[in-house]
Amino acid sequence: MAIVYIPQYSGEAARQYLIERGYELIERSDKVCDTDALSVCDGIVARAVPLIGEEDLKKAPHLKVIGRYGVGVDNIDVEACTRHGVQVTNAPLSNYISVAEHAWMFIMECAKNVTEVNELFRGERHYFNARNTNSGHDLFGKTVGILGLGRIGRRLAQMASGFEMNIIAYDPYVSQEQAPDGVTMMPRDDVLKNSDFVSLHLPATPETRHSIGRAEFEMMKPTAYFINCARGSIVDEAALIDALQSGVIAGAGIDVYETEPPAADNPLLYMSNVVCTPHLAGATKEANDRMGLHAAQGVHEVLSGQKPTWPVNKI
Repeated sequence: MAIVYIPQYSGEAARQYLIERGYELIERSDKVCDTDALSVCDGIVARAVPLIGEEDLKKAPHLKVIGRYGVGVDNIDVEACTRHGVQVTNAPLSNYISVAEHAWMFIMECAKNVTEVNELFRGERHYFNARNTNSGHDLFGKTVGILGLGRIGRRLAQMASGFEMNIIAYDPYVSQEQAPDGVTMMPRDDVLKNSDFVSLHLPATPETRHSIGRAEFEMMKPTAYFINCARGSIVDEAALIDALQSGVIAGAGIDVYETEPPAADNPLLYMSNVVCTPHLAGATKEANDRMGLHAAQGVHEVLSGQKPTWPVNKI
């Protein structure tokens, strides 16, 4: 009987899927890789464990597959897995709708100035003062710029089109011919300069790390809003904070941070022109079920000798 190690609870759908297919489960809840479990497991369903790297793989002589709960694999050393002959899979169809909806929620909240109005209304308890100082905006006719036109970016474009917004996008791997109808592809800097809302949906790679910083924020309109539901490492957070505090940009919607969890005194958490959430854009009930299930599916496919549906590396 093959053994699947689940370092952190990954949902009942994943558990039942694996149990029904005859796997023995080793389940933990401490978010660290247990040496004893590594020594006997054939597969891992990896959620929020710290980086699974070379030293962990050396302790796992039977390991054949790691199924990533979610899309990003920045907590798995994929190159090391490839060297050790360990297949990595992920769940790219599990949460793209949820993340796109969250980004759209940020756009709506920023446009309608919800955070500031709520603070004013609840703080002063003055109905008309809150109403009369509202400086919200219509979305009709505004321009949304999407950095990264993968599944999430495309879904967001569909939402923006329903509000009759202008949609421009940058993606180094997508040509104008490959773009959805109504989306105009542009160089990255042109997207930054021409957007009223910039929504970031690029992957976290060494090349994209801190690729959005002071220079990029200074390209944006002073009336523009920045949305990040991708990864915190892509953005120079100190530059973002400075841009928000100094009025270089108007506001932001932030779900991810350079350091997670963010420090209790992180200024982003206390600005009236920023809407913050704790890295939960892809964590709706439906998405959580799909992420666990698809990760478990990847593990089962490899352990049963099938070609994985969503391979990350080539083995």
